[in-house]
Amino acid sequence: MKRMRYAAVVVIATMIAAGVRATEVSAGEGRSQEEVQKAEMTEFHIAGTVAADRSEVYVLDTENGRDTIATAKVKKGRFRIEGVAEKGKKLSLLVEGSGYRKPFFNDGEKMVVDLVSNKYIKASEQNKKLIEIDNKLDALDEQEMKYAEPILKHIESARLEPTLMRAEDILRQPWNKEAFMKREPEKMERLLPLIEEKKGILRKAVEENLDNLIPTVYYDYYVMLILGYDEEKELEVLKSGGEFSRTKMAKERVATIEERQAKEAARRAAVDAMIGKSLVDIDLEDMDGKTVKLSEMCTKGKYVLIDIWTTYCGPCRVSMPELAKALEKYKDKEFEILSVSVDDDRAAWKSGVERLGMTWKNAYEGNGFESRIAKEYHIHGVPTGVLIDPEGKIATIKHPLKVISEDLPEIFGN
Repeated sequence: MKRMRYAAVVVIATMIAAGVRATEVSAGEGRSQEEVQKAEMTEFHIAGTVAADRSEVYVLDTENGRDTIATAKVKKGRFRIEGVAEKGKKLSLLVEGSGYRKPFFNDGEKMVVDLVSNKYIKASEQNKKLIEIDNKLDALDEQEMKYAEPILKHIESARLEPTLMRAEDILRQPWNKEAFMKREPEKMERLLPLIEEKKGILRKAVEENLDNLIPTVYYDYYVMLILGYDEEKELEVLKSGGEFSRTKMAKERVATIEERQAKEAARRAAVDAMIGKSLVDIDLEDMDGKTVKLSEMCTKGKYVLIDIWTTYCGPCRVSMPELAKALEKYKDKEFEILSVSVDDDRAAWKSGVERLGMTWKNAYEGNGFESRIAKEYHIHGVPTGVLIDPEGKIATIKHPLKVISEDLPEIFGN
């Protein structure tokens, strides 16, 4: 397994070059000492072969900070390592100096492994399946290395900020994919099929193994790449039955999603209650550094789309050309746009306004979701659009592109 495979996030340049996948799970994190003591323990016994120039082999606890829980010396390319860990726990084998980690579950069955060819010669069916999946993904990672790195060079020109993301996380966004296709068509034509192949392997790894623990290894990556963070689909998988559904990780995920959905329902109800009410006035800062009120920035007698955004939000930046088109389309109508930044960095806001060609009204409050505008309008994500009608009342609160595509044609006609 790639030495960085278990990193939760890595700098994008390194990530793309190495084809890194996230395989961290939270099943073993955040537990009390009492829970650990009550856990059923079992021994692991592993014999195997490694390259003759290696001197030690380690067993790591990959669920709890990658602690080393056992060490064995290598003699003439052979080793034997033993220890005790929680039954069913996800562990990994690491060969000294190689940087490669190979995952396995501590299911109590003795193992014979070949860490030269990365095969589990003798192991449970679950662990044999796991290493087979992992080797397939490793092979795809190696191929990705050839094509992904050059694409990184064009991040700035694609209006993306250097950030902590995965290659697939970037390319799953249509606007990013389109930008990179223009700049590195040959590399992208080679890279995209590899990602699609990887998606197929991930889908099978989770959906065909719900009766065992294998999904816990790839679950986060599966949710991102296959489900696209769709919580309803995620709940179907989490509650599908079988051993995976009974894991601590799955139960905690269900509880987290259901709690978040309850909060979102309450937030949505609060938003719905604001429709038809007068706008909540807030002090803002204009481009000249002067304090102005929101009501002053919204021209009376016009529909005003308040676009709440940040410079570090990719979808916000992508929205700007569409806002410009809408303003041009309805320039002879009673319509205007006011973009309000909640960036923490005032200088980044001003630079972003200029760089993105935002020629309409702009204002700043800062403080992110702790800003008064975010709290008063029950905003939990950006971009968010608040459409104010000519009487100064709230017409709708939704994504600004939805306001443009759904509400404005109804108001002004196509």
